[in-house]
Amino acid sequence: MKRVLSILFQFLVYLIAFAAGSFLPVFHLLPAILWHLSATRDFVVTGLILSAALFVLVMIVHAVRRPHSSALLNSTIAYILAVAAGFALHFGMLTV
Repeated sequence: MKRVLSILFQFLVYLIAFAAGSFLPVFHLLPAILWHLSATRDFVVTGLILSAALFVLVMIVHAVRRPHSSALLNSTIAYILAVAAGFALHFGMLTV
């Protein structure tokens, strides 16, 4: 049960970071890094970069604290699920 709660909490943190990085450039609170998908569609990569940076930071902390722990696997599962959910919810997609 503790492992499931850990994955769920980290999933929510990564998803919120992905959403914040996707929506804050629209309000000019963060610089936007855009990836042009087509003539009318853009993807704001800032949210993906923000969640990836948070993931790397969490991995470094886990590696320093407990080198052979299942926490690394839990964080990886939570990050992959959060990125998949963010893409499914179309975070960062803009219509120009």
